[in-house]
Amino acid sequence: MATPATGDAIAHVHNDCGSRERLWLPRDHSSTATTARHPFCIECGTVKNLTMPHAKPLGYYLDGLANLKESLEHSAGHEKLVQVHSHLIAQRLRTRREFEDPYGTPGNVQLATYVSTVLAIRPDLDEELILRMLPDRRRRRRPASSQKSNEQFAAAHPRN
Repeated sequence: MATPATGDAIAHVHNDCGSRERLWLPRDHSSTATTARHPFCIECGTVKNLTMPHAKPLGYYLDGLANLKESLEHSAGHEKLVQVHSHLIAQRLRTRREFEDPYGTPGNVQLATYVSTVLAIRPDLDEELILRMLPDRRRRRRPASSQKSNEQFAAAHPRN
């Protein structure tokens, strides 16, 4: 499932240590006095990263790329993301070490790498747009006018 950080090691599923063997490490390196007990893999020794946001597998970012491509196809303000661009971006993401093993990788490093990779191919896009197309960030609250129209539709067409 997950591959270790070293390219020549055999891929394995990380096995967490027991709760008594966990290591006291800083939870967040940017703030002081934030320690937590971090599990580590008993097979390879990789310490699990507990910082927020959590690291995601490569498929999460490839889904975001597909969402971005679909959004740009319907957008009047930007050119479409052609197949060559999406292929180049996906190929570059696959070669990055940040996406090999989400167990020990900080999520903010993955996000920064994803954005910089997309911007390297399409510098005309906005960072906010790129991040907004990621799967868990696509959910937006509906405006009140949209909710009212849905309520009016539901009232006019009751379910039996």
